[in-house]
Amino acid sequence: MMDKRKSTRAKRSDPPRPVGRVEWLPLLIVGAGLAAYANSFQGPFLFDDIGHIVQNERIRDLWSPAGYLATRRPVVALSLAVNYAISEYRVWSYHAFNIGVHVLAGLTLFGIVRRTLERNSLLEAGVSPAGCRPAYVSPRGRKPAARRAETENALRHARVPSPAGAPASWFALATAAIWVVHPLQTQSVSYTVQRGEALMGLFYLLTIYAVLRGADSAKRSRWWYAAAVVTSALGMGSKAVMVTAPVVVLLFDRTLIAGSFLEAWRRRWGLYVGLVASWSVLFACGIVQSVLNPPPGVTTTVGLGYAGVTPSEYALTQPGVILHYLALAFWPANLCLDYDWPVATTWPTIIVPAAGILAL
Repeated sequence: MMDKRKSTRAKRSDPPRPVGRVEWLPLLIVGAGLAAYANSFQGPFLFDDIGHIVQNERIRDLWSPAGYLATRRPVVALSLAVNYAISEYRVWSYHAFNIGVHVLAGLTLFGIVRRTLERNSLLEAGVSPAGCRPAYVSPRGRKPAARRAETENALRHARVPSPAGAPASWFALATAAIWVVHPLQTQSVSYTVQRGEALMGLFYLLTIYAVLRGADSAKRSRWWYAAAVVTSALGMGSKAVMVTAPVVVLLFDRTLIAGSFLEAWRRRWGLYVGLVASWSVLFACGIVQSVLNPPPGVTTTVGLGYAGVTPSEYALTQPGVILHYLALAFWPANLCLDYDWPVATTWPTIIVPAAGILAL
């Protein structure tokens, strides 16, 4: 009799498990990433690699923080210092690091997609993901306890379907695998110094993943939110594009978790204060660089390959660039390391692409 009661209690405590969740699927993502970039281990240093690695004396002493802190991307510089300590100028460790970062980003994307889809499935079935507590509404004339017992019993025997009739894990696998082997990723993986993009992308995804886990965790949410702030700060120290992370996280929260901006702020205001505070890393990096490694003269190409391009010209040119890369995401043909993209100087080359992006 006692064993039967224990068994009944155990069954009641078991939360429903979404259909199609296969634990070994991440191994396929790892295998796909290694297979796609196995031929890059012997790739030589090219272009900016020479200045940032071969001729960069500051990365040659791992135990001298001033060397890699004196830059706007200290996380990238630290990773290069670690690689130099391992293999000096032998390229294998640099490429191994880049591939590792890329594969980890793919695994993180897999986790985000799977948990987001499973979360929506649980909510549709009447289960709160945080602790898998039944989310029910008691009808008039019914006792809440009775309604709750009915809900628990139904959920205990229910198979929770994934959205769109496809298992969430397999959909997440397809998404992450395509992302890992997509040709557009080649530059950030095979071009050594472009790891700044890869690291920023990894920390961007980790920030979203930590927020998602925190929202679904009943007891460890604060730890997950703290992790999100840390990864956001690390992303800021990898590349300035990370500056958009707090805004994107808020949009993600409002759309897929909280349901409104007000509710997102009410539940996680401390998280957003921390994410906004992580912007300070960008300012700190600039100040530290100006003190420890003041540049003799600042000339920037702003990513276009032309000296003297102003920030406004850069911004007005971006709509055309964004549309081009969106097209390449769907059909990656005629890829090129340096497109020699012309600066947009006429209204048609500015307004038409901008209108296309707004239409999306």
